[in-house]
Amino acid sequence: MNRIDREIVAYHEAGHAVIGYRFGQRFADLSIHSSNGREGFCHFFSGLSNPKHAALVLLAGHAAEKHLCQSASKKPSRSDHRKICRLTGAMSTSEFKTLLKEADDLVAANWHQIQAVAKRLLEEGMVKGGMFAEIIEARDSNRDG
Repeated sequence: MNRIDREIVAYHEAGHAVIGYRFGQRFADLSIHSSNGREGFCHFFSGLSNPKHAALVLLAGHAAEKHLCQSASKKPSRSDHRKICRLTGAMSTSEFKTLLKEADDLVAANWHQIQAVAKRLLEEGMVKGGMFAEIIEARDSNRDG
């Protein structure tokens, strides 16, 4: 994977992780290394009971890519897209567009945390859950202080 692809994958996974964390989701690890044919992964301990929150976490990966570079693809990754369709199948196009906008807004509001996590992913390739919480809490403290 070249440098640009690594950066996009890092921001994508960081987007999932940070927005999931904001909804109370905890995970074991996230990585930019390939796993089972995927370019990166974020292993959560459990899913979210609120389908809207789960869809927003899935959409946050792509929203982070778009926030990073306007040349990002128009659609979420194939794997994320399948999961989103299962969660939002009964949604109207208008409702789905509203959800996309909400994901974009969540990513923008948490951009400093996403950047910090992506930076660590680019440096180390993987971030464990405990280290992730430290990164987020440090960024939150810096922003508030």
